[in-house]
Amino acid sequence: MTEIRELAAGRIKCAKKAPAPGEGKIRKFQCPSLNFEAAEYYCLLNWQDVPRTSPPMLRDINDDKIEAAIKVPRKWTLKKYPCHNQSVERHVKLVTEASSPVCGALRRDGYIRAKLESRKEIPHFGLKKDWKRGEIN
Repeated sequence: MTEIRELAAGRIKCAKKAPAPGEGKIRKFQCPSLNFEAAEYYCLLNWQDVPRTSPPMLRDINDDKIEAAIKVPRKWTLKKYPCHNQSVERHVKLVTEASSPVCGALRRDGYIRAKLESRKEIPHFGLKKDWKRGEIN
């Protein structure tokens, strides 16, 4: 078990040191080929062929903490990242909705930001009194 932790820690450290491919750009996910002859789960991927990127959840954790976790197994308290929850699905719907009325990335971004700002101001439209009336000068 310790060997697997050491192997994982080494790969995490290498990924953290490696320059991020296309800094600031969205990476296209490419499904890596699997080794179906592997005897252990950690041998399923050929790690030399896979581009290494730093895991977002471990970005703020330094190498000393990673080394300590190898020696003393414990549960970590990590930041919460939304992943396939209701708010993520809501935003997927919003981005899809934004692609119809506007054309272009900049306008779509503006549409999404305006919609989110509007939802902050008026989060619930249950009653007629919830609607704000615009003042006309």
